[in-house]
Amino acid sequence: MEEGGFQMLVANRAYDDYTGTMAIGRISRSAVKTGDAVAVLGANAEPRRAKVVQVLVYRGLDRISVPDAKAGDIVLLTGMEDIAIGDTLADPESPDPLPRIEIDEPTVRMTFGVNTSPLTGREGKFSTTRQLRARLYKELDVNLGLHVEDTEFAERFLVSGRGELHLAVLIETMRREGYEFEVSRPEAIVKKINGQRMEPVEHLTVDVREEHLGAVTETLGRRRGEMLEIKYDRKGGVRLEYLIPTRGLIGFRNIFLTLTAGTGLMGSIGMGYRAWLGEFREQRNGATSASTSAVRRSSPTFARPHPTSR
Repeated sequence: MEEGGFQMLVANRAYDDYTGTMAIGRISRSAVKTGDAVAVLGANAEPRRAKVVQVLVYRGLDRISVPDAKAGDIVLLTGMEDIAIGDTLADPESPDPLPRIEIDEPTVRMTFGVNTSPLTGREGKFSTTRQLRARLYKELDVNLGLHVEDTEFAERFLVSGRGELHLAVLIETMRREGYEFEVSRPEAIVKKINGQRMEPVEHLTVDVREEHLGAVTETLGRRRGEMLEIKYDRKGGVRLEYLIPTRGLIGFRNIFLTLTAGTGLMGSIGMGYRAWLGEFREQRNGATSASTSAVRRSSPTFARPHPTSR
C-alpha cells in the first residue's frame, strides 16, 4: 500500500433506491476494497467513520461491482450516507483532506406547479402535488446545484438553479418521465448586499460569422452586455467575450440561433455578483389568439405561468 493510505475526492453523487447514496470520484492514492473503513472529511465537521459496502466502476453505461479498485480508477462507493461533493474519503489512519470543490449558488429561479388547465392529466402520468413534490425533492439527492423550496401555496414550489439551461434540462427530463406541470418565467436571483442591489453576472463567449456580428453585438448591448474582447480569424469568424447580467441571457439562446442562422456557438460561466447594471427593454413576442377547438388540441404541460412567490 502506498504511503498515506487511501484518498479520494468526492466529485459527484448518485442515488439508487436499493443502495442509497453513492460517492463518485477518482482515487488519488492507494486502493480501496469492499468492507474497508474510511474517514469522511467534510467542510467543517470532525472526521467520521464509514464503511464501504460496495465498490462499483463504469463499463460503458453500466455500473459493475468489483472487489477492489486502485489509484487512477473512477469509482462509485456505496454506504456513504450524508456525503457531499467536495468531501474527502481517506484512510482513517492518515485522514488527509484534499482541496474542496465548491458548488456555485443558484442564479436563476422559477416556480413549478401542478397543471391547473382544464386539460390536466392528458399529457402525463404524474400530475398531483404529492407526485411533483416527491420528484423535485428526490432530484436534490443527485443535483446539488439545485434548490427547492415550498411556497405559501401547497401546489407550487420555488426551484432555483445555475442558469436557465440548468432548469431547462430538469424540465425536459421530468417531461420525458411523464410528469405534467406548469412553470413560471425564469428570473435572475437579485440580492441586497450591504444595502446595495446586486445581481449575478456571467462571462459570455460567442463565436459567430462576421456577417452576423452587427446583429449579435446590438442585441447583447441592449441586454446590458459589456464587450471585453473581440478576435477575428482568417476564415471569417469572430469570437466575442462579454460580461453580461444573468437576466440578459434569459431567453437569449433562441434569439442567438435565429440571428446567426443556427451557426453560432455560445457558452457562459458565472462570475459572481456585481452591482445592478440597470434596466433594459425587452422585446416581448407571443400574443396569440386561437379558437376553442385549437386550444383543446394544445399541450397542457406548461399550461400557463404563475408569478413567482418572491
